[in-house]
Amino acid sequence: MSKIRICLDAGHAGKYNRSPVVPEYYESVMNWKLHLLLKEHLERRGFEVITTRADLDADPELFDRGATAKGCDLFMSLHSNAAYSTSEYEENGNSHKDEYVDRVDVYATLDGKAHSLAKKLADKIAEVMGTDQGGNVKTREHKGGEYYGVLRGSAAVGVPGMLVEHSFHTNARAARWLLDDANLDRLARAEADVLAAHYGMIGGTPIEGKAKADAWQMQEYIKRVNPNVPQSVIDMIPLYLSEGAVEGIRGDIAFAQSCLETGNFTFDGSAVTLAQNNFCGLGVTLGRSGESFGTPQHGIRAQIQHLKAYANEKELAGVKIDPRFDKVKRGCAPYVEWLGIQENPQGKGWASGADYGEKILTILSKVLAVGIKRRLGDRTLRRGDEGEDVKELQELLTRLGYALNADEKFGPATETAVKQFQSDHGLTADGIYGPASHKALIGALETPEPETKPEEVPTDQVYILMIVGEKDKLDAIRAEHGGELAMML
Repeated sequence: MSKIRICLDAGHAGKYNRSPVVPEYYESVMNWKLHLLLKEHLERRGFEVITTRADLDADPELFDRGATAKGCDLFMSLHSNAAYSTSEYEENGNSHKDEYVDRVDVYATLDGKAHSLAKKLADKIAEVMGTDQGGNVKTREHKGGEYYGVLRGSAAVGVPGMLVEHSFHTNARAARWLLDDANLDRLARAEADVLAAHYGMIGGTPIEGKAKADAWQMQEYIKRVNPNVPQSVIDMIPLYLSEGAVEGIRGDIAFAQSCLETGNFTFDGSAVTLAQNNFCGLGVTLGRSGESFGTPQHGIRAQIQHLKAYANEKELAGVKIDPRFDKVKRGCAPYVEWLGIQENPQGKGWASGADYGEKILTILSKVLAVGIKRRLGDRTLRRGDEGEDVKELQELLTRLGYALNADEKFGPATETAVKQFQSDHGLTADGIYGPASHKALIGALETPEPETKPEEVPTDQVYILMIVGEKDKLDAIRAEHGGELAMML
């Protein structure tokens, strides 16, 4: 099956459409964050994703943005709405008319090809956001064609599209909800799930396969997040790869799962201990501390075998040592995203906690980022990113007077420094380091410093030198200033 291709558009540019009831909310900033998160979750599920803009400040023509979707299966433009009409509020006896509307509106292209998907998205978004008035699918016509410029563009290149209004930022509850980055991630994940189900791409990251991270990356990751990690843990990490290779299971996924289950091998709050050689909570239930194994290798082997039980129905290549292997419904969770019972379509899974698989993938992405040589400007940087390009950004900002600790982690201090730099250089101060910010930074670094002239030596200093008899210093000054001094003397 060929990949489904989706074009995502973040509505508006810069800082645009400020909420009148929650002043710190800007629609354009929310749209930008959400479309990046949605892109990430769609790609995890096997979609190919393109976007209409390189950075928040870019502002192509609306028609052109929609036409960017040429060759795609779907175009989506992300927004939040604003309510200013009085009729539907006054008839409900509401004095705060802008506050009343709290619903999801999805405008689909007039050709009807996106209507069924638009309805699924509207309902799911309303459910996740908890809107008061649910979700609706609409069309909007102008002179026999699409009303919205972006949908005119997508329709012109034959791509079904939709403009998704994520409730109304004139509603304080909705605006505050959309300000929370954790809520945006939940929203992006939910929308990606709807799209995956619609296109028959349920799933995501296969557990079966060859590891993408190597032992050095895993070792470096755990040393960074847990400087006190025991040497025995460092030494056993290659076993994740060798044991995984035997059964055809990704050992780097098993390692990321162990990091989640053991608190990065601190075992703080964990139901198991290091001495049990159980690094995945195997067999832990209420009132039961879980299985124990004689060696770290056996513990990791049992974990790999248990993951295989979920991933497929193939026979084990080695001797079974997982005591719970036969308790699993074979092949019920071929994807990491399905390891959580709440996210598994069959209600099966490894753990009952919400977003269990996503948490594993978050750790895995950080492991895979270790050691990647990235030049500053190769990617957009934002809070939570790590790497050498983050360190380079921190060092360059420090050179420009925005003092930072170059720790390779884009945290609150770096975000604040980027915002200040953006503000100082006339950019939208969103704390996201994209192409516009990179161009401004390079420009600031290339601006030459003003030339400084050598300080002239006053003649009274010459007379003082003559009086005290410091002939060597006088000769040096004469050599530097030449005939001028000779004439004075």
